[in-house]
Amino acid sequence: STRFGIATDTPIVGDWLGDGRDRIGVHRNGVFYLDMDGDGRWNSSVDRSFRFGNAGDTPIIGNWAGPLGGQALHAAGLPAATADTADAGPALDDDALAPIVFAAIADWTTLLDLGAEQLNPLYDVRFVIADLPGTMLGIARQDTIYLDAHAAGHGWFIDPTPAFDEEFEPVGSGAELRAIDSAMAERMDLRTVVSHELGHLLGLPDLAPLAGGLMGGTLEPGQRFRPGAAEREAYFAALA
Repeated sequence: STRFGIATDTPIVGDWLGDGRDRIGVHRNGVFYLDMDGDGRWNSSVDRSFRFGNAGDTPIIGNWAGPLGGQALHAAGLPAATADTADAGPALDDDALAPIVFAAIADWTTLLDLGAEQLNPLYDVRFVIADLPGTMLGIARQDTIYLDAHAAGHGWFIDPTPAFDEEFEPVGSGAELRAIDSAMAERMDLRTVVSHELGHLLGLPDLAPLAGGLMGGTLEPGQRFRPGAAEREAYFAALA
């Protein structure tokens, strides 16, 4: 059994994170309270509340915008319970984002040998920086990519030289890179998240959440992936 809310609340159920898993919530006097981490308890540092409508309204839940362009990319976990927004550093802004986007587009262009017809839409992608729920880092829908302002509480690593990987070192023989600096290893790599979401707009599907790789469903702090042979194969397979 689970206790969430109070006896007079109206219970609601929905996929708050867009990951295919239903979680509980309640509606009380015009306010929604959502259990984002699915533990059945209210945690003010993780769970969300917001006002929509009036106290006497009947709450209804639905996917009003239609299907999303792939599952959201999530952080593999939440930051420590003692962390707050200040620990995550300043919010992401458009000036910091722009060079990361250009570097990510250049990677995909080189890997796939894209021509102008395929390349131009990538430069027309709209980026929206927002407060995304729970562990969500980013999500692509149609021609828009949404990015969490504070990387789900972890803070972003915004690479000053995004075309190079000198802050990272390879892990094993795979495509994974890991941050060398310990402080940087606590941040989420914006470069990887942007590349992942651009991959969706190019038609690549998500892999299983724990599959790893650029198109995996989760990302760990200090972890970087760049598009490579596996993504090239998936791209041309999707075109076939």
